Amino acid sequence: MATNNSQKHLLIFARLPALGQVKTRLAQSIGDEAALAVYRELLACTRAAADGFGGQKTVWLTQSPSLPLTPEAVAAEWPAYNWQPQPPGDLGAKCSTHLRRRLQLAPPRS
Repeated sequence: MATNNSQKHLLIFARLPALGQVKTRLAQSIGDEAALAVYRELLACTRAAADGFGGQKTVWLTQSPSLPLTPEAVAAEWPAYNWQPQPPGDLGAKCSTHLRRRLQLAPPRS
C-alpha cells in the first residue's frame, strides 16, 4: 500500500539553543559556550535531514525560562516548521503524549 505524503508526519523533540540550557552534562567538561556550539551543529544536522522529508514536520520544543517560545524565536531556528511546546514529564511520557495526539489526528485508513 502506497503512503501519500499527507499521511507522513515527522516529530522532532528539541529545545531552542540557550547558553547553559543545552547539553548540560557535556558542558561540565567543555564549558557552556562549547556545548551550545555543539548543540547548534546538531540542530543544523537535524534540520538538514528533516528538510528533505516529504510529509508534515512538527518540532516539539521544551520551554525554557531564559528563552521563551515566541513565534519569532522558533522561526529563527525552525523556519517553515509547525511547532508545539512540549508538555512536562520525562521523554517517555512526552513521546506517548505526542503519539496519542498524532494518532487522534490521523485520517482513517481505507
